[in-house]
Amino acid sequence: MTHSLEEHGTEREGPLSLQEIDEIIGTENPPLRNLRITYAYHQLAVALARLLDDRNATWCGFGTWASRTAGLFIRGELKPRPVGLPPVPPWVSRHLMTWAAPHVGSNVARGNLLVFQELGPLFHTMVTAYTEEDDAERALERVLQPLRPGLVTEGGQDLLIAAARSYHRAMPLPHSAARSQVILLANLQVALHEQIRLQEAIAASLAPPLRAPFTPAPLNVLATRFWGRLATSHLMDVYMPAVDFTTTRTLIPLRLGRDVGGAHGATTFCEHLTDLIDLELKALLYDFDRSPNSVLGSAAADWSLLAERMNYLTDFFRLWQQDPCLMQAPFTPRQAEDLRAGKMPSGPPL
Repeated sequence: MTHSLEEHGTEREGPLSLQEIDEIIGTENPPLRNLRITYAYHQLAVALARLLDDRNATWCGFGTWASRTAGLFIRGELKPRPVGLPPVPPWVSRHLMTWAAPHVGSNVARGNLLVFQELGPLFHTMVTAYTEEDDAERALERVLQPLRPGLVTEGGQDLLIAAARSYHRAMPLPHSAARSQVILLANLQVALHEQIRLQEAIAASLAPPLRAPFTPAPLNVLATRFWGRLATSHLMDVYMPAVDFTTTRTLIPLRLGRDVGGAHGATTFCEHLTDLIDLELKALLYDFDRSPNSVLGSAAADWSLLAERMNYLTDFFRLWQQDPCLMQAPFTPRQAEDLRAGKMPSGPPL
């Protein structure tokens, strides 16, 4: 990244404690809990940038803005777009999505908490271990010790173990294409773990809220697929920070049903992430990226499907990883102070 952390108002960020993480997880008010999760991800992103690389965002940099977007669902602030999906006209689909929005919001809140319960402590351990230990291998052992081997679908954390090893592998490398690509690999390993673990919550949030009894199974399948496509086209956005977000609070809506775009309208990857040399990264992209080395074809047709999400996310992470916009603080200093005190903040829109 070409901008320093201080330029984005992050020089005042204090360290996140395990006590704060426990308090956040125990917060019963879903909107407040989401805001505290969002700010915690930003604190972790800043700490990891100082530890690892301030030119390549880690997963927490992306998690900050994904969680901030989740807050719009949780607080009921997102309004469905008047987009039609044949054979349903725009006005009908918009009313359907308005009716379904609370159902989506409750599932988003559950997913937001599930991810933070697992990743908040992991990234906190990573920051503290590598800060406190003189021996990097001993720090890695501390990070890996609480993680459970096994497949994600069976309660295991093999992908998080792989991600921790990838971040570790990136640390001693000079700032180069090699380092940037290993960080991208780690980010995508975390993203894949998260998306697999959240499959049930995501599918539930994008499923038809009501189903008619005694409906034949094939019709239920068709209805679910149609509803998923409808929800993806109407509701599924991620709001990313504009270049001047810190001063203007401007957000860029990226529609997940369209090809990925960058903060400056970019559609090409940065130099370090264009010609890939890391074999593990290339193997992961081979499995999930339908449009190698291009954002064309990255749009998700149905966000409830893991393959659709990962096809989008591979290009999303690759396009945004070196954009300094990600490191901007999501809240004003006063809002951050309120959140750390466990209070709902006021001021500019959240």
